[in-house]
Amino acid sequence: MLKSSPMVDGGWQELRRGAPGRAQALAAQAVFPLTIPQIAQPDFLSTGIAARAWRFEEKEAVEGFVRIGVDVWDQGHPQRPDRALDGDACLWFQQAGPFVAALRSGYEQADERVEENLEALNALLLHCIDKLDPSKMAIYTDAGFHHPFNAHAIYHRARAGFADDLALMRRLWREGSPGWRLPPLSQAATPRDGDSLHGWRSAAERERLWQAMAAAMAGTAGGPEAVAERLEALMESQRFDFYARGGGLMLLEYPHMLNAFMDRFYLELAGGPEQA
Repeated sequence: MLKSSPMVDGGWQELRRGAPGRAQALAAQAVFPLTIPQIAQPDFLSTGIAARAWRFEEKEAVEGFVRIGVDVWDQGHPQRPDRALDGDACLWFQQAGPFVAALRSGYEQADERVEENLEALNALLLHCIDKLDPSKMAIYTDAGFHHPFNAHAIYHRARAGFADDLALMRRLWREGSPGWRLPPLSQAATPRDGDSLHGWRSAAERERLWQAMAAAMAGTAGGPEAVAERLEALMESQRFDFYARGGGLMLLEYPHMLNAFMDRFYLELAGGPEQA
């Protein structure tokens, strides 16, 4: 399926068991509307391939490759203990750097190449949506836990999935994730936890996010109809980049997806004030 993407070159590695170690990876995690049979010893399978991408030496772009992999696992696997956070499968890139724009003076030409990398990545993600028909796909970097507000992009086949994300946020705020041994976000230490609120945010940004979440989680998002109405209003506001795909809806900040998070969207969807 991925061989038809212009990013992918060469052959796939043989399937192996066990989760690979990755630092600062870019991951697209997918959830599928199926039940994977429980087995005595849940399995975890991985494979990898080289993907063409611009790499960077200071401001200079050079042709190169980045490792891309696919992981799939059975429900209940100890390395993926919380399906709401982990999904059922993951498409990952070894490094996120080639997809992050500098957005400062002197790096304009390099950022143009980053945008080319992002266009190829977007095409690959849309290809996965078309071929696999996931109920959800979320784009993360591994500098923080895979909470909805840490996503760089999100796709839901059904719009009600955005309300499910709000419910997950409330659960994480009040209960944390026992599977990952994460305490409730409401009990996050000061300065606010870099893993839970993502290490790419500064301490001041994490503090502001925590305060905004405290206000949003103290209120009530209302029922599904109220959330659906706010989603429609946010779509009509044209302050967020929504794209219809595969009968579903994808949200990202174009063209620099990895330079942004979805926190502003989810705080407003929860009924909070308009975020700057």
